[in-house]
Amino acid sequence: MELVQSVSLFYGDDHDIASVRFHYSNGQTRQLDNVEAVKFMELVETESKRTDMDFTDPDSVRQHVANAYFHQ
Repeated sequence: MELVQSVSLFYGDDHDIASVRFHYSNGQTRQLDNVEAVKFMELVETESKRTDMDFTDPDSVRQHVANAYFHQ
């Protein structure tokens, strides 16, 4: 299983998330489909409110969600 190293968010003209792309440590990428992207953003919102982890950096939250819920 490869871990997600970073997450890219692409915005549409209406400033909503148009797509989400994961960048893996082995150089591969994966673009989420629309349903997965919506679920990903919902999980990011939920996980960012956790008190048992320090998620002051939004990138850390996205990386955590990607690796915890969307691993390959």
